[in-house]
Amino acid sequence: MTTELPPQPSGLISRRELVDLAQHRGGPHVSIYLPTERAGPSTRESPIRLKNLLRTAEEELIAGKMRPTEARDLLAPVRALEDDYDFWQQQSDGLAIHVAPGFYAQRRLPLRFPELAVVSERFHVRPLLELFTADAYFYLLAISMGDVRVFRCSRYSEQQLSVADMPRSMADALWADDLEKQRQFRSMYAAQSGETGLYYNSEDALQQQKEQMFRYFRQVDQSLHHLLHDEAAPLVLAAVDYLHPIYADANTYAHLLREGVAGNPEGVHPNELRTKAWQVIEPTLKQVEAEAVARFEALQGTGRTSAQLDEIAREAARGRVDTLMIAREGVAWGRVAADGGIELHERPQPGDEDVVDFCALQAVLQGGRLHVLGQDAMPTPALAAATFRY
Repeated sequence: MTTELPPQPSGLISRRELVDLAQHRGGPHVSIYLPTERAGPSTRESPIRLKNLLRTAEEELIAGKMRPTEARDLLAPVRALEDDYDFWQQQSDGLAIHVAPGFYAQRRLPLRFPELAVVSERFHVRPLLELFTADAYFYLLAISMGDVRVFRCSRYSEQQLSVADMPRSMADALWADDLEKQRQFRSMYAAQSGETGLYYNSEDALQQQKEQMFRYFRQVDQSLHHLLHDEAAPLVLAAVDYLHPIYADANTYAHLLREGVAGNPEGVHPNELRTKAWQVIEPTLKQVEAEAVARFEALQGTGRTSAQLDEIAREAARGRVDTLMIAREGVAWGRVAADGGIELHERPQPGDEDVVDFCALQAVLQGGRLHVLGQDAMPTPALAAATFRY
């Protein structure tokens, strides 16, 4: 009997869910990944992609000695999606489907997956690992005196988040019960909405308004703390220019970027805000990636780097990997022993898994940093390159 899990909200998969997928056992495991379209005529391409991938998966199951009827039954919940029009109209950038006897899960995710169908003894999770890299996602805070919105973004998509106890506006934070101060707020907000400067009759009045904005921003920061306290993802601020330094003073999140998106974000479409934020954040993320490659190259010959999968697998299991770079595509089939030792095979054999998957998952679980790169960006022609902690 198949247990169907509801599709996860777009953009979300927890570390615990990743581990559960990687450690799931029992029967052949089918992992299917494909790019999807959010809207328009191009959505018709996605079910065609799925149909082709299902054909590949079924052929591999049968080649692995599964009866054709059993293979068709196992893949039946996935095949039912081919003609589900509404399903294809509610997609993100990529779709991940995992099927095994008694297990079925599908996730809409903000990643443009390559078309891939893998049948093995374990789920193939490497395409999901990009969600756990340094450049996988970032947070965007769009704030004005009249509105506050928080988004979790990737390069390709954004998801607005509901944050507990987050004030809805400056008035909500400070002046909800004071009619006179609400009148002052409306006057100040009218100036801010037009992106003009704020003018005051005295330095004391200017200082008072700055203090009130600081209190407002501190409340926002405190609400964000519950969301971001375990995070290391960058936070980009979208606000009128003169509010950026005030928010920076109120902020306690260590990963707020110094540069932000300038201009009043109120009423601006989330897609436009995310696009502008990505232009701010991309150079920082590319620099982190380049620094990882440069550090690997600088440490070569010291015993603190390796591009050998057997050594990386062993040291990843021991928690010695500080930074791991893996190629986005390519599979290394083999068996991993309890001590991390591996036996590689040119073609998958019963009991095999993707050794690159194993190395990456162990590195993430042991607190290592992970970068998923195109092969041309890798510091070596290998599928993986590691820098060790010691």
